[in-house]
Amino acid sequence: MKSWIRKFKFSSTKSTYFKVHFVLLFVITLITLIRSLLHIFLPDGGAGVIATIPLENYSEPAQATIVSMFAFWGLSQTMVAVVMIIVLWKMPQSSPLLYVLIAFEYLSRILIGLYKPFETIQTAPGVYGNYLLLFIALGALLIHFIRND
Repeated sequence: MKSWIRKFKFSSTKSTYFKVHFVLLFVITLITLIRSLLHIFLPDGGAGVIATIPLENYSEPAQATIVSMFAFWGLSQTMVAVVMIIVLWKMPQSSPLLYVLIAFEYLSRILIGLYKPFETIQTAPGVYGNYLLLFIALGALLIHFIRND
């Protein structure tokens, strides 16, 4: 079991390769934190202004439910961002494990979106971000396994 976990660690935190990974993960963490705070603090949770859900088509209680769900989603994203910050700060050599977390989160978002789509006026920008961040996470994880120094 320990040898399996070691494959997800950098052997050295001094290499340029590690520093590039660290900066990439820092940027992804920052994006995750900003997205989460937008969902929590925007008046509509980002449901209307970002995701283009036509809230005006729903009753007041339904609108309130949608907005609350977006805020709860923001809270979940904040918790993921906190885990990412802790790993980057306290265990940077284990940062490839974050790629697994990121890939799982964004793949899950894509699959849930396909299985349980919701009405929008246009494609939300987060949809494109989901595909991009999944691609980045899987690519970086693949590169890490090909070249771990």
